[in-house]
Amino acid sequence: MSLDVQGSLVAGITRSRFCSASPADPGSGAAIRRRLDPRAEARRDRTILVIDGAARAFTRNGYDWSSRYRNVVECANRLPCRSAILDGEIIVQGEHGVSDLNALRGAMAWEPHRLVYFGFDLIHLDGQDLRRRPLLERKASLAELLGPPDPFCRLQFCDHPAGEGAALF
Repeated sequence: MSLDVQGSLVAGITRSRFCSASPADPGSGAAIRRRLDPRAEARRDRTILVIDGAARAFTRNGYDWSSRYRNVVECANRLPCRSAILDGEIIVQGEHGVSDLNALRGAMAWEPHRLVYFGFDLIHLDGQDLRRRPLLERKASLAELLGPPDPFCRLQFCDHPAGEGAALF
């Protein structure tokens, strides 16, 4: 199956799932963060990585930002798959490992080596549409695809904490 960006799978994902303000799972951490801080959605740099011969990075509005996220895309090109769609966020980590939005804006222009993609969902893998599979199964597949943590790699796996959202925040 081709992952043509103008085709139905990728275009449908960018128009519906990734542009939607409400997540597929209302009990997800994103929904909880949004309830606690409604500005959280505006601060996120949600990005999907599409791998189909060559990797490309798209914003939640469907813009191709592969050139802006060059280091991330280069790492995605080395993943052991023929095709994939990953859901995640581009961040810059501050000195304590926390996402720093102000640093992100500057890094996009002046320090692209600081950009890191944290993948939290695997939507498609080697011809298989995974959207109907359980989230934990998709996350396990994503962790396997990304491999063990590597501090020098621009692609990182983002696990999720177990427990009640309000207690975690």
